[in-house]
Amino acid sequence: MVKNAGGNKTKRDARKHIAPQETRELRVIIEEGETYAVVKKILGCGQCMVTCLDGKSRICIIRNKFKGRGRSSNMVDVGCWLLVGIREWEVKKNGKESGCDLLHVYSSGDKEKLLQKNDIDFAALLGTMKQIAEKEGKTLDDSCFEFASNAEVSYQELLSNRKTNEEPKDVVFEDADFDVDDI
Repeated sequence: MVKNAGGNKTKRDARKHIAPQETRELRVIIEEGETYAVVKKILGCGQCMVTCLDGKSRICIIRNKFKGRGRSSNMVDVGCWLLVGIREWEVKKNGKESGCDLLHVYSSGDKEKLLQKNDIDFAALLGTMKQIAEKEGKTLDDSCFEFASNAEVSYQELLSNRKTNEEPKDVVFEDADFDVDDI
């Protein structure tokens, strides 16, 4: 006989593995020993190499909170911005800097909000981002393309002519085939 899968605890058990969809505020430095960092390299075994605001490279320990099922909004990747807590109690070996612990992972929108704050100098982090982009063979500015149809381009041309109050320009479009592989 077929086993009845429905019961009073079925829905409750099924919802146990869903990640919470809550909006979170921008996490900033609260305590002494916290700093912003950018990921330079993933080392494995829950560790990554980061460059902090002071320009020093440290090994960051990725805690279990950022692993497993709850990591969907907390993915740590090369070029990702983090909030880390520096381990001041750790003994320095062979002149190397002490390690740090991962406290928060910033999304691209959060990163833009942090950059708009004028009280912090992010020169070390932006320099590391440029090094990562050069290593991958691309610049930060040309990382995205914008595709538009002929109608959209002509509409934008009309808007730009209207704003500048110039004589309308003749725009000629040629319907040429393009190959995506050439890009």
